[in-house]
Amino acid sequence: MATEFPLAGSFSTYSTRFVDEAFGFSIGWNYAFNDAISVAGDLTAAQLLIAYWHDRYTWLASLFFLLFLVLVNFIHVKAYGELEYWLSLLKVILIVIFFFLGIAVNAGGNSMHEYRSGQLTSPLDSQQLQSIDPFPFAGAGSFVNTVILTSILSGGNHALYAGTRVLYGLSVAKQAPAVFQRTTTNGVPWVSLLAIASVSLVFFGASFLPNGGSQIYTWAQNLVGVRCSSLNVRGNFTNRSYRAWKAQGRPISDLKYPNPAGDWGAPIVIFSTSVIILVQGWSAFEHKFDAVSFVANYIELPIFLLLYVVWRVVKRVKTPSLAQIDLDSGRYYDGAEDEEDNAKIEQRRRGKCGWLWKIYGAVA
Repeated sequence: MATEFPLAGSFSTYSTRFVDEAFGFSIGWNYAFNDAISVAGDLTAAQLLIAYWHDRYTWLASLFFLLFLVLVNFIHVKAYGELEYWLSLLKVILIVIFFFLGIAVNAGGNSMHEYRSGQLTSPLDSQQLQSIDPFPFAGAGSFVNTVILTSILSGGNHALYAGTRVLYGLSVAKQAPAVFQRTTTNGVPWVSLLAIASVSLVFFGASFLPNGGSQIYTWAQNLVGVRCSSLNVRGNFTNRSYRAWKAQGRPISDLKYPNPAGDWGAPIVIFSTSVIILVQGWSAFEHKFDAVSFVANYIELPIFLLLYVVWRVVKRVKTPSLAQIDLDSGRYYDGAEDEEDNAKIEQRRRGKCGWLWKIYGAVA
């Protein structure tokens, strides 16, 4: 859908267009809150990694990271993309290094100069395990910790960017105050950016408060897990676009990326993620029923339903039929550059190593 209709607002925009306005309203606000809490979670995780080098004032480093991410997102969308490119490259490099390092360590290149795999059957106590250095090279631990830290920054960078655009999309759809539509000369929705960053900062600060304050942060983190799965369920209801395409007599071949599972794709995802939602709060029933844990794991579901019902009643929303869904406005049509790229891809697929390019295309 994103390649066919590259519109701002992500899930909320597509839900509003292909389901109804109330559905998009609920999806959008859930998603924006999810991203704000995710940024706060990344800041907390950054503290734990910073403690590897220094355990005092680690919160100050997290605040610096938040300021850094806000500045990157404030400059231009190119700055966001460039940062994500290099951070992702670091993660790929680390994976490759770990692959070969694992072989070297297991083959005897460790502080004990022993072949490791045989120890899998030998019981080791905690002191023996602590004495085993997984990084036989000086500075390797700091290097790995640094790369993991960049991964956390990458996650926070993405969540801040996505939440900002969703909130902006809600405002454009008149589902949020108009002030969130304000942008810089470079097109960055700066009011939405500061709003998401502010919510992140509030919940990050709540994690330091005693008793009730920290409990609020814990609940919010639990909501993120439920929301990620439930958004997959609700987002797949936008499969109505696929059904509308067929109902309006349009050939599926006209779509840039038709769903290979056809009509069964969305139901399969909805069923599997629904099961995840239901079982991920099992800890509330594991021993003795824990009401607090139960609420923390499942409260997001009635909140979504409440938002949907209220907006549908107040705005008197009507769900459009498949024949009424707009499949033309905002649709992207291939230009000359796209046609040239498609011709090059087809040429490679017909070349000597065409089968490799076909595999690459399928995986990509």
